[in-house]
Amino acid sequence: MSVTEKSDFRNRRLLLLRLLDYGNATKQNLVQWTGLSNTTVSDAINAMLGTGFVRADGMQKSIGGRRSVIYSINEEYGQFAGVEMWGRGARITICDARGRIQSHFQVLRRSDELSINLLYRAIDTLLERSEATNVLALGIGVEGQIDYSSQTVLRSNSLGWKNVPLKEIVERRIYLPVFIDSTINGQISLRKYMQGADCPAHFLILNDRFPYKAALCLDGHVCRGHANQCGAADGFSILVQQINNISGLLGLDQVWVACQRKSQMKEVERVLSRGDRISVGVYLSDPAELAWGMALDAETRWFGTIYSYAKNPIYHQQDSP
Repeated sequence: MSVTEKSDFRNRRLLLLRLLDYGNATKQNLVQWTGLSNTTVSDAINAMLGTGFVRADGMQKSIGGRRSVIYSINEEYGQFAGVEMWGRGARITICDARGRIQSHFQVLRRSDELSINLLYRAIDTLLERSEATNVLALGIGVEGQIDYSSQTVLRSNSLGWKNVPLKEIVERRIYLPVFIDSTINGQISLRKYMQGADCPAHFLILNDRFPYKAALCLDGHVCRGHANQCGAADGFSILVQQINNISGLLGLDQVWVACQRKSQMKEVERVLSRGDRISVGVYLSDPAELAWGMALDAETRWFGTIYSYAKNPIYHQQDSP
């Protein structure tokens, strides 16, 4: 692939990320948000209109003068799905192409069922759903040590896995792009989606359904560390107790803490009240949110290869972007 083609891919991905985060935008909005030139934005949007993944979504209101076209991701183009693997089963969330949840369900582990068979059964159930008409990519969240570059699960005690090349074996089975990560890291994509323009660059996320690791975002990027273990700890309560110290050390703008129960929320607030109160959002978690984060993570990563999977064959490439 030429330098120009690689640049085009990066520009399109950047524009799609902004459209996903903000919902819709004019070309001028996109120029302001990305720093790309008017010509670059116009060419990229026109190309994506040709694939059907982006669509014109009305006109901007104007007191006078020429009105601007509003663009958005075409939610009907396809679906993205996330799978949260946990000890007793799997939770699955299906989203439309604009990141909005279409459905959420769980598949419980059968007696003596291997974790890989549970995952296969969860994916088969997902692909059989009536709303899963055109699944474009799948994000799978797991607990444990992960070689992120090779998408290999080095060790997961809860799932009984060791050196499992999960991306490779699942993609060979379902012939769809698959992205593997620590489940909690998907919450960074979810938070960017929910906060949009207001999302800070430096933040931390804890969730008591995933108690042994926090998700850390610095300068807008996921911090991974060795074996994807950045943020690992001995438990949720330990992480909560360290919030003020971590925030001061790293200069965080915001911390979000998700709890399953109101009693847990009160305990978290009590612990945090002991120190200097930083900006912390404590809230009741939604059962769908961990898998939702993985679906959004899969979508944002799929954007980097969109023209490898686009409907219009003129954009198909032999090499990955």
